[in-house]
Amino acid sequence: MSRFHTPISIHEFPDFSLFANEFEIGKSDVIITHKFLAEPYIMPLKPTCSYIFYEDYEKGEPSESAVDKMRKHIKSLDCKRIIAVGGGSVLDAAKMLAIRAECTADIYSSTEPLERMPLVLVPTTCGTGSETSNIAVIYMDSAGSKMGKSGSAFFGDASVLIPQFLEKLPYDIFMYSLLDALIHGIEVYLSPNSHAFSNVYCAEAVRLILRGLRLMRERGKDVRFKLSVDFLRASSYAGIGLSNNPCGAIHACAMVFGGKHDTPHGMTNAIFMNSILKRYTANNPDGSIKDLAKIICEELEIAEDAAGAFNALNNLIAGLIKLDPLGAFGMEKTCAGEYASAVVKTQQRLIVNSYIEITTEEFTRIFEELY
Repeated sequence: MSRFHTPISIHEFPDFSLFANEFEIGKSDVIITHKFLAEPYIMPLKPTCSYIFYEDYEKGEPSESAVDKMRKHIKSLDCKRIIAVGGGSVLDAAKMLAIRAECTADIYSSTEPLERMPLVLVPTTCGTGSETSNIAVIYMDSAGSKMGKSGSAFFGDASVLIPQFLEKLPYDIFMYSLLDALIHGIEVYLSPNSHAFSNVYCAEAVRLILRGLRLMRERGKDVRFKLSVDFLRASSYAGIGLSNNPCGAIHACAMVFGGKHDTPHGMTNAIFMNSILKRYTANNPDGSIKDLAKIICEELEIAEDAAGAFNALNNLIAGLIKLDPLGAFGMEKTCAGEYASAVVKTQQRLIVNSYIEITTEEFTRIFEELY
């Protein structure tokens, strides 16, 4: 029996002030965000809420230790609702903080249903899909790797899309987040455990993103600002697909490498994408990868087989953002086997959703190839 489910209430507002008024932000709320977002967009409205500034606890993606420190702060506040305003790091941290638990390790080890306080998720990038997914990913210090945790408690009560927040998003961060959304759509669509309903969302996410990337190539990078709503929707569509089925081998590799080298998540996924899609195509060219290739060909207006479609996609991305080899981030080629073993050891939740089975030896070759 297959099952599709999303309980998220999705709202769209042109700016934060309309959202704040509609959601009646007040003294029983705590907003988790960054100062650089709060100062121009939130504080001028003078809401009577409390704030937790993410950068006071963590500089990069969320870690177990940082989330536990934020949890202590949350407990000292008399708040009834968490409102997260930020990129994937802020949203994932907020999901963990909304769970009623003594520490983050208890959440990962719990076998009982998790409970949480009301949670509103406002993405300020267009990529992680965390606003509509039931997954949170943080770096678990105790495991030495990024690890995902999923379940109904990790859905927010509301997802709020506000294109205003993309106005000043640095180009690199915009691209990395958008590529993350693209790969969410691709991996969930290709999963052998995919669902016909979630694939509708994944296919539309891929279409919207490819259409936008093609326009950026043809008309210039700044056309992205006219496409903000489309990109936010694409991210949320992919998040809905992701909540019904995890990603696969691309994300598994990125989790391990990004956790070790603290590289941007979307960028890391993009580095691994073509190498893994190439193997998928060679091993099973007539499965759902053929349908995905057709979508790519239609949106890029090309006539290619699956291998040609993925090469065209890779070239499109390469023309819009530079992706460095793994060695540029400190990896030693002789350690490729260690990375591969870590992928297999810590990322089984993702690996089982890969389009084809990939062995430790093949993961080793992937890391060597990308060095």
